[in-house]
Amino acid sequence: MKKIILLLLTVSMIAAAFVGCTKPAFGSSSKDTNGNGLRDDVELEIMKAYHSSPREFDPANFRVEYFGTYNGAIAVTIEELNLMYLDSNSSWKKEIVGDALITYSRGTIIKIWINGTLKSFSWAYNRGILTDADVKAIYSAYLKK
Repeated sequence: MKKIILLLLTVSMIAAAFVGCTKPAFGSSSKDTNGNGLRDDVELEIMKAYHSSPREFDPANFRVEYFGTYNGAIAVTIEELNLMYLDSNSSWKKEIVGDALITYSRGTIIKIWINGTLKSFSWAYNRGILTDADVKAIYSAYLKK
């Protein structure tokens, strides 16, 4: 009987050592676990708002790059991975923001996350949320990535 109790205690101690070793689900943390500078819970909300594919939503299918927060507006690019483009020109886009002509490549454009919604870069600029200096800083950071 002593051996059984000792064996059960040993097994339960070993099992207890492994409790909590599982990695939490992406987006359940208010930390930045992937190193892009954006909290995981915020990043997950941005991905969900952007998701328009008929595919089932999977955070692993997205890459979000963070370019800073300006007057409460978070500047990001969101790329949906593993999509096939039928038109080779579809990955080049242009947008005029203030005096700047912004050219995008890689199928991504700069989006602004504000008040729980995704807006265009020019939308935020035209409403005075982003200044000329903000536009230059965001686009400069975009070009460096």
